Amino acid sequence: MLHFASLRYLSLSALLAAALLAQVGVAEASGAVYPKPPRGTVRVGFFYQIDPTCASFGAPSIAVVSGPSNGQIETRAIHDYPNFPSFNIRFRCDLRKVPGTEVLYRSTPGFRGVDTVVFDVVFPRGQLKRYTQRIFSR
Repeated sequence: MLHFASLRYLSLSALLAAALLAQVGVAEASGAVYPKPPRGTVRVGFFYQIDPTCASFGAPSIAVVSGPSNGQIETRAIHDYPNFPSFNIRFRCDLRKVPGTEVLYRSTPGFRGVDTVVFDVVFPRGQLKRYTQRIFSR
């Protein structure tokens, strides 16, 4: 059972984490409307870095660390809509496209199952974030 003091601590931690993310301006879009990728290709993510005025710092670079074992990863520079939560100062930036890097996965023909890819995203201002994505192919 959680006590009131624990809940207050958790809420404070969540607010601090949200404030730090809002200051960095680094995000991955998910849940937005994307241009349709080539048949058999799945969008793994769209990565970008913008300031509070919606100006871009440039497109992040992507480095595959491991996998996928049953497909290929492709990256490309595109312009697309960011996806910030409503409490983020950059929320209004969601109304226009920004430059970024899209990561796409294409499975080997006939492959059915789960594939995993691990990749690093290096943002223009030096932040490094590692992503592990599981991709389900049917």
